Amino acid sequence: MSIAAAEHISLFAIKGGTLMADISKITEYITEKAKNEAEETIKEAGERRNKRLSEAKSKADAETSGIIEKAEAQAGRIKIMANSAAERERLKRLLALKNTAVSDVIKKAKNTACNMPDDEYMQLISRLIQKYSTGEKGTVYFNAADKKRITEEVKKVILEHNLIIADDDLNIDGGFVLKYGYVEENCTIDAMFRERAEEFTDYISENLFK
Repeated sequence: MSIAAAEHISLFAIKGGTLMADISKITEYITEKAKNEAEETIKEAGERRNKRLSEAKSKADAETSGIIEKAEAQAGRIKIMANSAAERERLKRLLALKNTAVSDVIKKAKNTACNMPDDEYMQLISRLIQKYSTGEKGTVYFNAADKKRITEEVKKVILEHNLIIADDDLNIDGGFVLKYGYVEENCTIDAMFRERAEEFTDYISENLFK
């Protein structure tokens, strides 16, 4: 090999070595850059994923909270409706008890009035005639049983109030009916207790349903 050829090969080897070193450096640079870019890409992807997960969680939490609030509101409405229904039922039963109590009191009171001793009953009849008679000419009607036990004192009161006792009997529990022509005054025991039904109701409500 000539000296010139040997120098050429040596130069090429030197240059080649330099070139190889440069290529190695370039490769390392590219590799490092790619690695950094990859890491950055992965980091960004992770951040986006975490952001989406966070957003999804927030949305899910909000939806869950909304569902819970709606459920609680609905449960509250159901509870209120149930309480209202229970209160209506309670008042309904209370009213039924009051009505039954009033009916029982009136029934027993009427029975007591109609079956009191003759002298007490005649005193009651006398007071009622004096209270309800207008003083005009009229007729007083009794049931058959009461007509038989009318005392002379009561007959006197009847005459004093310009009344006569009717021959006909009425189908009434007790008391009497006054007739002035076409006008009637119902003074039966039943009518008097019906008139006082509200008074009985108030009394029972105040004393039995406090």
